[in-house]
Amino acid sequence: NLWRMPLIAAFNDELRNAIKGSPDGNDAGYVTSGEGIYTVMNGLSGGILGNISTQSVNYVTAHDNLTLYDKLKLVHNVSGYTEEIDYEARLANSIVLLSQGIPFLHSGVDFLRTKGGNSNSYDASDLVNQLSWVRKSMYVDSFEYYKGMIAIRKHFDSFKMQDRSDISQHLTFLYPEGFGMIGMRLTKNGEDILVYFNGGKQRNQVTLPTGAWTLIADRDEAGLTSLGTYAGEYPIEEAETLIFISWK
Repeated sequence: NLWRMPLIAAFNDELRNAIKGSPDGNDAGYVTSGEGIYTVMNGLSGGILGNISTQSVNYVTAHDNLTLYDKLKLVHNVSGYTEEIDYEARLANSIVLLSQGIPFLHSGVDFLRTKGGNSNSYDASDLVNQLSWVRKSMYVDSFEYYKGMIAIRKHFDSFKMQDRSDISQHLTFLYPEGFGMIGMRLTKNGEDILVYFNGGKQRNQVTLPTGAWTLIADRDEAGLTSLGTYAGEYPIEEAETLIFISWK
């Protein structure tokens, strides 16, 4: 029915489940298995819901169900923090922030919010539902990563297209080698941006198009500051998002 209601948007559950798996189960999604790439690609292009991309609210977690951190702990069957979970959470929400449509981030996800595994906390205590600001100091690297990825989305028009014809003209999917790999090139308003996602469980190599490309995001850092200029091939780690810019 969204086709008939162009001013109404809806939360995109299909993209959510493709990225992380079901909200409360121990099943894997793209960021933990590398599977489901075509549903993720459809979400990246804003093509799942409605007439225009802004009818899709893109997200992986909200106030309902497990937090992203708790969901990933359940998938991996671990009791506490791991670097792998940290990187997978960054990958999940980098997909949200780089998709066409409206990005939605659950409060506290940038510092790995937990509700102690409570998936239905509407009547739980403040101890469960409150934001723990101690976690922000513990996971400040994650916080800074989200801050940088938000800055990238705000700066470039290529991540904020609405019309299907515009997206079709200025977003081209690439097909890099390796299981769980997704690539896309965006060219709105003269921009030239390469984005690569690796949801697989192995390191891969991406072959960059001809020319010099400036790296502005990997799995450790993101922002508008150069992380180096590269040509030819570049390695992509598991659970990593790479963003390259060709400055004209």
